[in-house]
Amino acid sequence: MPLPKEYYADMLMERIDAHQPDIWLINTGWTSGPYGTGHRIDLADTRAFVRAVLAGELDKVMYRPHHVFGLRMPVSCPGVDPSILDPSANWSDPLAYDLAAESLAHKFAENRLICQNSEARPLA
Repeated sequence: MPLPKEYYADMLMERIDAHQPDIWLINTGWTSGPYGTGHRIDLADTRAFVRAVLAGELDKVMYRPHHVFGLRMPVSCPGVDPSILDPSANWSDPLAYDLAAESLAHKFAENRLICQNSEARPLA
């Protein structure tokens, strides 16, 4: 990257603040356990999520907050089995899920501190 990553992050946040877009985080990775234990999210489910977002279908459903990250998770999505919508319920060991989620949240927080404490290169 020609500029520090913080510059691009700041630029993204400025645009989000200015335009107030809807932002969706869609899990296209693993479910039902950590890598090697769980399985990849089905492509059909990923496509159904994207179609629902683009069609405004998720504006009509109920949400609940994720207990670690605070993200709002839909409790239903057209074309998607509701059982995959709660990541902690998909793991055979819910405590292992909680520990993994809390570890990831801690890593995000540590990375944020590193980024905040690094000196961004001024634009020339």
